[in-house]
Amino acid sequence: MSRVIIAGDTMRIEIDRCPRCNIASPFIVGLRKHAQDRQWGPSSNMLSCTACDQSVLVEYSGSKLINMFPSIETTDEAIPEKARDFLNQAIATMNIASSGSLMLSASCIDEMLKVKGYKTGRLNDRIKKAAEDHVITKEMEMWAHEIRLEANDQRHADEDAEPATPENAQRIVTFAKALAEFLFVLPSKIEKARSK
Repeated sequence: MSRVIIAGDTMRIEIDRCPRCNIASPFIVGLRKHAQDRQWGPSSNMLSCTACDQSVLVEYSGSKLINMFPSIETTDEAIPEKARDFLNQAIATMNIASSGSLMLSASCIDEMLKVKGYKTGRLNDRIKKAAEDHVITKEMEMWAHEIRLEANDQRHADEDAEPATPENAQRIVTFAKALAEFLFVLPSKIEKARSK
């Protein structure tokens, strides 16, 4: 779902999620300053999300949304479906349910390692074994353990644990995306390029 609705001097866009705060079905509105059908520029196309009050720049033609900045984050089809679903949910909840986002990112990492054949034991064991087998680098192993521990803090509601923040969630989503790129997306791109 994405379309532009113009009523007099106001316009709004209908999209699934705000590209800034990830809230579902956002109300993104602004003033339309020029009458041209197609525009691109901050003075005529700067809209704001009423949930986060952040700006979104749009390019449109009639009721069709052509381009938007920032764009809505998407995940690559090369990532296995279950892991991609966890990752999409982690991205969608970063700013509104940071603890949940942390746990979803950890689930994404766990699922990606399972797809790579690391199914025995706990996530801790799978991370260690993947590093021993050089499927992931030593640095990735250390980062994955940090994420596992942060997600455990939230999952077990440890009394000493700090509450999750959007910044924590963003950092962990960044790792999950990097791991997905390393394990699935890059190999898929290489395979497609070589087949040509």
